[in-house]
Amino acid sequence: MCDCAEETDGDEGEAVPVEADVLMARARAVEAGRPGERVPDALWPVFFGLTSGTIPWRHHLRMVDCRRTALGFLALEPARAGGGRRPGPICTACDAA
Repeated sequence: MCDCAEETDGDEGEAVPVEADVLMARARAVEAGRPGERVPDALWPVFFGLTSGTIPWRHHLRMVDCRRTALGFLALEPARAGGGRRPGPICTACDAA
C-alpha cells in the first residue's frame, strides 16, 4: 500500500521539491502583489535561514502566508524536466482522489 492511503494527524501536504532561491523569489513576488505594508528586503534571507536575525511578528505572518501561496503556485507549474509533465498518481487510491 502506498503512503497516500495512510492517515495523518497534521496538514503536511505534498512535498514540493524546490530550491530555496526559487521559493524565495516566488514568495517575494506574491508579497509584492498584496496590499499592505511590505516586508523589508533584509528580512527575507532571515526568514529562509540564509542569515540570522529577528523578524517582527506582523512580517512573519505575512511571509508565512506568501510562502504557502508560492508553494502552491510552484506545485501547479509543470515539471521543469521530463517533457514538462508532472508524474501521475502511482496507485488507484491516488487516482480516485
